[in-house]
Amino acid sequence: LNPQNFTFMGAMVDREEDLSLLPELPKNKKIITMSLGTILPDEDPSVLEWYRELIKAFGDNDDYLIIMNGGDLGPLPKNCISLKRIPQLHVLQHTDVFIHHAGMNSLNEGLHYNVPMIVIPHSKDQFINAARLVETGRGLSLSKSKVTAENLKQKVLELL
Repeated sequence: LNPQNFTFMGAMVDREEDLSLLPELPKNKKIITMSLGTILPDEDPSVLEWYRELIKAFGDNDDYLIIMNGGDLGPLPKNCISLKRIPQLHVLQHTDVFIHHAGMNSLNEGLHYNVPMIVIPHSKDQFINAARLVETGRGLSLSKSKVTAENLKQKVLELL
């Protein structure tokens, strides 16, 4: 591979999204969005526990709305929305804290919309992406072995 053959263009924010399954987003709540990409939950179903830990941290708290791309997670508190695919570009424009796996698309989209981020790197380039995000002061990183309700809550509140 010749690096001169590649140009990084930033986030791809010019795409249509289906908003039909998403309710109108409230303006009087802090929105926490967790998205682990389209592939990771299928490759490693254990990451679905990360969504459940976030629900333990902020579920049933009317000050927050939690939006996740976790699919069917069973019964949810009324302040939680979980879809197989979320309209991420739309949601990020309203998000106060974005939690994701440090994949390049999510990272670029979070940076584009200037959303504070918590990243939980899972594999490959995600560890380098996470380190750079922290180094530049644009977010926090959490080891996947440390994903607990208490740790997520502490990091979210730190960013808020």
